[in-house]
Amino acid sequence: MLLFIQKPYQTKESSTNTGVGGGGLKELCYHNFMIKILLVLVLFFINFNSLNANEITFSASDYWRETNNSADHDKFYDEYTSDPFAYTIGIKNWKNGILNKQKSVYLKKFHLLYTAEYSIANAIYTGIASTGSFKTRLSNEVYEIYIATKLNNKLKLFLGYGYKRIKAFDKNRKTTTGKITNNTHEKYWYHPVGIIWEVNPKWLLKSQYNLWNHGKINETGGHEYHYHYDYGWGVDFNISKKITKKFSLYTFYKYWDVDDSNWEPANNGTAMFPKSVSEEIGVGISYEF
Repeated sequence: MLLFIQKPYQTKESSTNTGVGGGGLKELCYHNFMIKILLVLVLFFINFNSLNANEITFSASDYWRETNNSADHDKFYDEYTSDPFAYTIGIKNWKNGILNKQKSVYLKKFHLLYTAEYSIANAIYTGIASTGSFKTRLSNEVYEIYIATKLNNKLKLFLGYGYKRIKAFDKNRKTTTGKITNNTHEKYWYHPVGIIWEVNPKWLLKSQYNLWNHGKINETGGHEYHYHYDYGWGVDFNISKKITKKFSLYTFYKYWDVDDSNWEPANNGTAMFPKSVSEEIGVGISYEF
């Protein structure tokens, strides 16, 4: 839950997060999860003939996200922590790329790579003393596509386009202080740029910087609010090692830093969503097909 905060110099009272909605949270999460599984399967079957060195991935990670109130000297505002882990299924191709049979002679030196992931996690929300805490559920989607070119036999440089969506399924939950909460949906659009280094036939390193394009956050429940993020940035590191011809183990670290949203009218005042930082570190296993 991301509560609204009031501009210090305004006298109007800003909105608090008090929308109440219907149930069905477990059914909604299950339905969304099955949609993502179906999406992965569709990607597989549609592109089967053109896929080359693709990998199905499964991972478990520790996720943490904190917001700070820049209107009050960057004091702690709230945080989400995974309870205990976030679990992710995905599909990727960071090696030869897809649609190679359709490429013209002029495009042979370029590779079309991609990543698609869906994560779900039980989580604990902790806010300031007046807000309290509660248990909730999060989901995270990441879709990235890259155009890569080889600098030499081991090193590729890539530039791409990415989309990330984070959902907090907080609607109708009650905090320890009695507040009723709403869902929040965050969306980031960005440009991943980085390198993929095939150290040797067993080891591979992917490192990227996420250049901000734009972002949005919506709160849904008793009322709907829509805000925009003007700036943010992120980094992503992944190291994998082949343990058999088809299976690899990998570890990863992801970091995001997003500024305050814009200010918007809310009931009888104005409000915004505070800036945030998030970290995720985990391990996984992949199968190449």
